[in-house]
Amino acid sequence: MSTQFTHHMMLALHINQRRSGHIVTDILEAELAMFMSSHTRDAIDLIQVLICQEHPINTILRLLLLLRISTVVAEKTWKELCEMVLHGYGYQYSAALAHLELVAEDSAISPTTLHVLRRKFPLPVPEEDAPRQVFFGINPISTFVISQLAVAKCDQDLNTLRKAYENDELFSFHSVATKGLVHLPPHHIVIVFLGGVTQAELTSLRCELGKHNLSPIFLTTDMITGDSLASALHTIT
Repeated sequence: MSTQFTHHMMLALHINQRRSGHIVTDILEAELAMFMSSHTRDAIDLIQVLICQEHPINTILRLLLLLRISTVVAEKTWKELCEMVLHGYGYQYSAALAHLELVAEDSAISPTTLHVLRRKFPLPVPEEDAPRQVFFGINPISTFVISQLAVAKCDQDLNTLRKAYENDELFSFHSVATKGLVHLPPHHIVIVFLGGVTQAELTSLRCELGKHNLSPIFLTTDMITGDSLASALHTIT
């Protein structure tokens, strides 16, 4: 019995080491699955495993936020996930989950919008662009929204965005009189981010706008990461 128990423990440790060694890949695959709306059940299962293993709360909150805005989740399943978080990490995160819901409700991205965008835009990073990308796999949605706005020559050029967001008033084209204004060098464009932007977005935008011979100048109120975004959910007062 002692020998069998030892073998069992060694096997369990081996499996755990194998799993731990690939956890970053597992998380990336889960994020991709949620974003592309494929194998969502596997992604949910991974979130449950991460909660049981008590991975950092910010990792869990980030995955839950992505799940909420990208996937239609049964209410029962969502409540179970939230209960697991509260039982595993403590009820002090009740407010964080409430803030997460508010962020998801106000997000410009919803499962419906994402479905349309996946059909309209080539979200996967092309192989030839991969060496110039900081983060491989998927282009940020902001890349396509901003690049469409940047290259628009008339109001009709924005119809694709209007259809994707099912909103005729969200995007509009304006000609601005430039007399008396400071002129930028040719092919330069100023892009302003209020609230913050990620490094992946900036890298992706440089690559995409470069295809149109545009050199972006970025202005932002903050540089954010997935971790800082998740931290904000449970530090809001």
